[in-house]
Amino acid sequence: METYGDLKKTLKNIQLKQKGEKVGKVTIDIILGAIPGLGAAKSTFDVISAAFRKPDTKKSNSWLDKLDIDDEMEAIVDDTVENGFLKLLSKTFDSTSDGKPLEQDFNMNAKMVDYLKKTYKQRTITGISEDKLVFDQFFTKFAYKFDKGYPDMNNDQDVLLLESLISEAVGYKFKLSEKVLNWGDLSSDSRKFIRLTVIDDKIKNGTPFKLEDGCKEILTYIDDSYSDLFANQKVVDIKSKLGSKTNTTPLFKDSQGNKISLRDMTKTPDLGGSGKAKVDSSERQEMGLINAINSFPEKPFTLVGANGEKIENVTGARKMPNPKEGEAYTDVVVETTKGDVNISAKGTSSPSIAGGGLKMASNLGPEVENFIDNFYDDAYEYYKEIFDANPELTYDTNLYKTNFFKDVSRAVPQNIMKTVLIGIERFGGPVDGYYIGPMTVESEI
Repeated sequence: METYGDLKKTLKNIQLKQKGEKVGKVTIDIILGAIPGLGAAKSTFDVISAAFRKPDTKKSNSWLDKLDIDDEMEAIVDDTVENGFLKLLSKTFDSTSDGKPLEQDFNMNAKMVDYLKKTYKQRTITGISEDKLVFDQFFTKFAYKFDKGYPDMNNDQDVLLLESLISEAVGYKFKLSEKVLNWGDLSSDSRKFIRLTVIDDKIKNGTPFKLEDGCKEILTYIDDSYSDLFANQKVVDIKSKLGSKTNTTPLFKDSQGNKISLRDMTKTPDLGGSGKAKVDSSERQEMGLINAINSFPEKPFTLVGANGEKIENVTGARKMPNPKEGEAYTDVVVETTKGDVNISAKGTSSPSIAGGGLKMASNLGPEVENFIDNFYDDAYEYYKEIFDANPELTYDTNLYKTNFFKDVSRAVPQNIMKTVLIGIERFGGPVDGYYIGPMTVESEI
């Protein structure tokens, strides 16, 4: 590729899966195989996003490799920020003159840093190692304040102290217990748009919102025109109205007339939150299981579950670290004299399995990736037929709110079911077994 016209043609060929077409000396099918998730791309944004997020070790041997970002940088940049950057870059590519030469020194890391500077008032990433050093220095400085020399996330007093120290450092009230609501929680993909309608319904019904100061307040709109925007999920109109300050611009007011922005609101379950901190639920369960195993005085020993299942020759347990792509399949590694046993810990109420989303699933191997690619292709064609058959539907129609489009699903074939359920080593798998029990772990010797 030499010009932006060549790049646009390549992006289109990838979306159409024109596998015989070449990009320099490389065919499209080689590129599709080299970049995870690329086979599901339906737009310029999708192609750039897949290339952006591919592991550094994956190479397509084409100019598209320049769209990859350093894996460590990606791990510490919020997904909402990344999506904003990628959308801007997609528009730039689409609007650039076909005859303009491609920059051979194009650097995605530099583009991201420049975007952060311009969008977030000169706040940027100057070095991955520096960010890690800041946290090391922070915890070293305040280690003496915690009984164990570090914050025990199962200890309420340690959590409160940590919140206080971080709040003092960052200059605003920081909470670990529940996530602050932000624009991405309402708009980063179409399935979240319904939360805009939830907000409008709560305002119309006089249902209180939970705020970050701990209060519950009935809110109204600062501008009555916002009701139509939220009720009808007009994401583009809201974004254009607020610009880059979607999280801090006041949208609501309380009964006293105090102005309220998204940043002042808590991400409660009806808005996509869990309702409690992970430290209060699954993390508590995992650490309870680890502490119960490590507290046994004589080792090795036999670990017996409530259902009679046994793990013999146990010597200890540890937490499985999360991969950069998301949460590990394995929660607790039970150590034995014959090797490690990977355990996934679940609660008794509607335990979920095979989490990690599309990004993780698309990297579980070629069979799983092909299944996902084929499903997306078929779903696209299915929805396209409906769209083409109904002239009242246009590109401006909010398809999510019509009665034409229903959810589609497909049974996962048996040949990939096991991989999806237990995972692979890259993602903290494979899982050898499940612990399903209460969040407060009880044990006896």
